[in-house]
Amino acid sequence: MSNFQIDIADFSNGQIDSTNPQEPKWEGTGIFDVIIKAANENIKIQNQTSRITGAEYAEVYLGTMQSAISEAMKFLLIKEITEKDIALKEAEIANNVITGENLIKQGTLLENQIEISNIDVLYKEPSTLKDLEIKDKQIDSAVVEINNNTIAGENLVKQGTLLEEQIKTTYTDRVMKDKQTAMLGMDGVMKKQNLITDKEVIYTPKYNI
Repeated sequence: MSNFQIDIADFSNGQIDSTNPQEPKWEGTGIFDVIIKAANENIKIQNQTSRITGAEYAEVYLGTMQSAISEAMKFLLIKEITEKDIALKEAEIANNVITGENLIKQGTLLENQIEISNIDVLYKEPSTLKDLEIKDKQIDSAVVEINNNTIAGENLVKQGTLLEEQIKTTYTDRVMKDKQTAMLGMDGVMKKQNLITDKEVIYTPKYNI
């Protein structure tokens, strides 16, 4: 809660000026002094022109005095509040100015950083692109090598399967030829006599694979 501090001199610092004893005056520079002096002069004129006379004069003067006091106090209160509001506004304006200046500085700094980044990119971009091209070529070479190895592996598997088939074919041909030779008696030792049955038995060779 704000505490209002009013200097009484701002309200009234007036005093009676008796330079002319026949017509004393109230002189001062306070708010009340200025208001009451203006009111007194106006009441005096109204009395001299007989617009306010007798008992009305005292009644009007009392009412004017009360109004002058009230209006002077209101003026001082409003003045105090206004001055505080102005001080707050000025402080707010000053802070906004500082904030604005800082934002401008930050904006300028960001622009400089962006400019530096762009320059850095311009310098680095060719070498970066070259590196990427080299890496792409390396990847392509690796892919080709992998494909070649895969094909070579598949060919080796096929060759192995073919050799197995050739071995089986060779073994079968040999067995068939041996049996034919034994049946025709062309080997000279392929037949033997079965002593139990007294029949000729064809000798069947045994093969180890």
